[in-house]
Amino acid sequence: MALYIRDDAVRELAAKLARRQGRTVTDTVRAALLEAQRQLDEERTARDAEARAAIGRLRAMRHSPVSEDILYDEQGQPVR
Repeated sequence: MALYIRDDAVRELAAKLARRQGRTVTDTVRAALLEAQRQLDEERTARDAEARAAIGRLRAMRHSPVSEDILYDEQGQPVR
C-alpha cells in the first residue's frame, strides 16, 4: 500500500531527514513511526505501573484505620 503525503512541507522534511541519515524516505518514515510507537508503548507501560502502584496503596489502606492526622495539617487544612 502506498503512502501519499499531500503536505509539501512534510514531504520535504522527510526527504531532508532521509538525506541526512543516508536512508530512503521509506526507511526514514518507518523508523520515525516505529520510534513514535515505542515511545507511546513506553509511556503506557509507565502509566500502567503507576496505576498498579496506586491500586496497591489503596488496597493497603483499605484495612488500616484512617486518622484525621493524615488528612489534615496542624492548621486544619487538607493535606495534599
